[in-house]
Amino acid sequence: FQVGADRCSITARCVSSIMLMPEQVVHFPQAPAYCRGLIHLRGQVIPLMDTRTLFGMPTLEQEYADFCAMLDARKQDHLNWVEELDRCLEEDVRFPLATDHHLCALGKWYDSFTTDNNAVMFHLHKLDEPHQRFHVAAHRFNECKKKRTGCGGDLEIRKAAKAAREENMPLILKLLEEAKEVFLSSYQAIVIVLEGEQGSLGLIVDKVHSVETVIPIDEDQSNSYFSRSSFVSGVAKSEKTNELMLTLNHQSLLDLCQGLQY
Repeated sequence: FQVGADRCSITARCVSSIMLMPEQVVHFPQAPAYCRGLIHLRGQVIPLMDTRTLFGMPTLEQEYADFCAMLDARKQDHLNWVEELDRCLEEDVRFPLATDHHLCALGKWYDSFTTDNNAVMFHLHKLDEPHQRFHVAAHRFNECKKKRTGCGGDLEIRKAAKAAREENMPLILKLLEEAKEVFLSSYQAIVIVLEGEQGSLGLIVDKVHSVETVIPIDEDQSNSYFSRSSFVSGVAKSEKTNELMLTLNHQSLLDLCQGLQY
């Protein structure tokens, strides 16, 4: 299963069920940060543990808020670029910002942004064409300014600027706003219910990949992973893909629910 950027595994012997994150979760006072609340399942009250918080990672909610703030900043970069082009056209002065769509603030971000969320990456690729078209007006304007004055009144440049402002700008802003929903809808938290002698708990994870055999790696080869968390007992690799993953200590996780009072 997946927790943030980490691929993890846990023995199937202690797993009683795997389910989608329930919509109804009961929160209780003085719950530790890693406990998201309680659910009722098959006659049992089960605490839900957020594995991201246990591993010291940002929660999905924090990651989403950061992503939204980043997109809002890029929208403002884009609006600033448009306002500057309008000013230069009116005052008939050279446009000082980047006319190359790779060099403006939005373009630099677009070219460098990476995520393992394939749905978000696919959606953001839709920005490329309207963003390129958007820079045509500024490029034409500056090319004209090299040769003569009065370029702000040039009909073709005005037409390109109007299209940028009224067609391409709203489309780019719309695509950036829609990326927030794509991000949110592409994540569906999963609960892995662990069962022990003293009770059960639910581990909230980002995704469950498979149920398969994993091969433990010798401790000497995996020491660098052990300091990450007291809940990590070792490292293993997938028998199918040879991909490395953290092996979680199911008993240490189950022990978490012993100190909870609810």
